[in-house]
Amino acid sequence: MIDNKENFYKNIIENSNSVIFKTDNNGKITFINKNALQLLEYDLEQLLDTQCYNNIFSHNVSKNEVKTIIKDFTSNKIQNCQALLYSVTNSGEYK
Repeated sequence: MIDNKENFYKNIIENSNSVIFKTDNNGKITFINKNALQLLEYDLEQLLDTQCYNNIFSHNVSKNEVKTIIKDFTSNKIQNCQALLYSVTNSGEYK
């Protein structure tokens, strides 16, 4: 039963039209879904284990702001958050 639920949610995340990624406490990307890779024009190897504020977020958000959001999530200071962040593709286009 657990395997079915895990596969169900994994399938949703992998096939979502949204950009979904996971970071560790320091902002290093540990997971990124296929749609994000396609939208941002990166290969998995180019983003995995890199800092999200160095390559996913545009310069309209500072490194410290991204670090603060990640820290607040991981310490449960905030339960959910929405932010309008523009991403920069591998070719330099803002999306």
